[in-house]
Amino acid sequence: VPCAAISRCAGTRRRMALDGAAPLHTVLARDYLPTVLKDKKALIDRLKTLAGVLRELEQTDEHELYAPTASALAALRTHADEDVRLLVACCLADVLRIYAPAAPFDADVLHQVFRLFIAQLRGLADPTAPRERQKRLEYLLERLALVKAFVLLIELDLLGEITELTDALFAAIRVEHSIKIEAAMHDILYSLLDELESVPAPLLTRLLRPLHGPAGNKPGGPRESGNGPAAQLARRVLRSAEGLLAPVVSEYFTLLLFGGADVTDGAADGEGDNEEEEGDDDSEDVLRNRGKRGKTATAAGGKKKSHKRGVSIALEESGIGADGAAEERTLAGTHTLVLELATCAPSLLASVLPRLELQLRAPAEGQRLTACRLLARVFAANDEARGNDKDDSSGNESSPTVPPPLSGAPVAVCYKELYESFLSRTHDVAEPVRLAALEHLPGQLKALARAAAGALDGGGGGGGDGTAATAARLGIAAISAARERLLDPAETVREAAVLALCDWAAEAGPSALPEGTLKELADRARDRKKRVADVARSRLSELYRAHADAGARGGREGVRAAQAVSILPAALLAGRRADCAAGLLEAEGVLDALLPHTPLERAKALAALHTGLDPSGRALLAGLVRQKARSQAALRAWVDAKDAAAAGGGAGGKGTIVALLKGRGGNAAPALSTSDLLVTQARELAVTLAPQGDAKAAAAHAQLWRSLGASRNARIGRALRALATPSTDLESARAMGTELRVLVKTHLTAPELAALDSATRALTPSVVWVGMAAAALRPLLRLTGRGPEEEEEEE
Repeated sequence: VPCAAISRCAGTRRRMALDGAAPLHTVLARDYLPTVLKDKKALIDRLKTLAGVLRELEQTDEHELYAPTASALAALRTHADEDVRLLVACCLADVLRIYAPAAPFDADVLHQVFRLFIAQLRGLADPTAPRERQKRLEYLLERLALVKAFVLLIELDLLGEITELTDALFAAIRVEHSIKIEAAMHDILYSLLDELESVPAPLLTRLLRPLHGPAGNKPGGPRESGNGPAAQLARRVLRSAEGLLAPVVSEYFTLLLFGGADVTDGAADGEGDNEEEEGDDDSEDVLRNRGKRGKTATAAGGKKKSHKRGVSIALEESGIGADGAAEERTLAGTHTLVLELATCAPSLLASVLPRLELQLRAPAEGQRLTACRLLARVFAANDEARGNDKDDSSGNESSPTVPPPLSGAPVAVCYKELYESFLSRTHDVAEPVRLAALEHLPGQLKALARAAAGALDGGGGGGGDGTAATAARLGIAAISAARERLLDPAETVREAAVLALCDWAAEAGPSALPEGTLKELADRARDRKKRVADVARSRLSELYRAHADAGARGGREGVRAAQAVSILPAALLAGRRADCAAGLLEAEGVLDALLPHTPLERAKALAALHTGLDPSGRALLAGLVRQKARSQAALRAWVDAKDAAAAGGGAGGKGTIVALLKGRGGNAAPALSTSDLLVTQARELAVTLAPQGDAKAAAAHAQLWRSLGASRNARIGRALRALATPSTDLESARAMGTELRVLVKTHLTAPELAALDSATRALTPSVVWVGMAAAALRPLLRLTGRGPEEEEEEE
């Protein structure tokens, strides 16, 4: 043994002597392991000792001392016991470290050693393994990552083992693993990508597969959702290797998205292709080494192959294009991948996204629809998900150069011409395409607004515009495109435009919409299609309730929001007639949606709303209050007549209909029987509550009140009396209406039940009631020093 090698082990010998372990020359002796092969326990003990020794040894260029040990370990790589194989793998990992950069074995043995490593790393996926075994597996992984051992697979031209290793790592990673484990897996995968001259398509397929989620899983591969630990590892590797992967990603997605289109057509479209063109041959696709390891570069061997052919082979192996269903599934999975890459590594799509403009302008509706749906999600992708942990080596000079997007800018700003072309699809002749162009608009506006506000890093955009200016211009263009679709001939497109603009106003505040937009949205509340009108009224009412009192809470933005929504009540009430029952009913629905439900807050909001109404809106509010009072008065007269008829009161006596008529200024002569007066009051009540001009509804109302007049149920009587009392608040009135319907639903016909629902709506004080006004006035009365009795009298 050379003296230099022995002297390097002096520190190790001293530590072993202090620990009471076997001497170094004994552990590294030629017969240290072979003599105990038949005794598994003794073999495991010696392997543990050897592992501890090798862990402490330093790297050296003189390998004679370790050659016998390396040979003995290599012979044990196929041992039947799994614990022995794991210890052997740990020892061999340290042997590779000591020998680096040289290899301790010939190509065949080294191949089998790496197969042992891959098999052992699969054990990381087992959460039930003993703790001691898990620690050894983690040690093995970290050692192999430290010395970049798997780079030797490139020199050995072992593409199958590289893809198998990638599958094993993605399958093994678990949520419970520490950051160190994920970092070691990342380092192994990145070191392989960094050493490859170009990334073969099968390896790219393995890197992208975890992002597919369940639909992208294959037998034998990792099966998890797109948000699991394997997907997080894949995103981290893709971010680190953006520059290394860009050429193959471009070709890969060009074939997936554009079918048989020639990828060399990019020059005509202003897109770049690979600068190197290599001839095709019929040999297998091989890995090409970067030539960074000069001494062993010739180990790769084989003929080089066209990159395009490598992608095609990978697609064929995936079954792409086998049938229509498989093609559809492939397209959906491709869109998922494009969206993922736009989120975590948008530079990879620098040559892919611009080519989608061809699909946006394709004659076939299906192609335009597919492109719109994909780009809508890509432009709304949340770039905040991108980490700041890019590996510096991704900018290596030997890496292929791609036009990088603006640092941190949203995708729409990076590809503003494509985004403008996408927005033009809101004028597409096909309704589904226009609808798809409006999807995810709030997400797009959010990314653009963040850039326009300067929250992102600045950068030079195209045409001399800065990132913020470009983002602001694109945001205005997107809102304008949605505003134009508010008058679209298709109901679904108008509804989508309303939802997109209202969602954005709810996200960013009403003042984020250009002047006049809220008025245009309020016009859709009178849309000829009930579905569109209901959506517009509901969303705008929510917006008003959220921001009507924002000015009182302080802040410049709050004041601006309150001013922006102040036009909504008048705009939503516009076009409703105060002299028409239907108009009053619509106005009631609008006001009820605009106001909060608690008495005090409702009173304050109603006072603020009233001051902002125009004369026609105030006339509607006054007409609604008068109509409620007339309805309740008619019901009170009917209830009194019913009670008098039930008590058998005589004509003209106290509490009879005659007395009631006198009290109302009516002519009491000639006196009528209580039963006749009850019929008369039922007829008047039906006329008051039934919609005008609807004979069937009037007949149903008349029959309803005749049926209820014959009832002797005291609970029905109490519910009707509560609905007729002006002091009943909104919640109590609604509760009484619900109870009344439950009591009579088995005794009335369907038309009568519909009439009851209509009457309940007409009688419920949905806008203003006495108790609400009292709640608003009570704090003022307390300020004047009035007592409780005076407060009651004032109420």
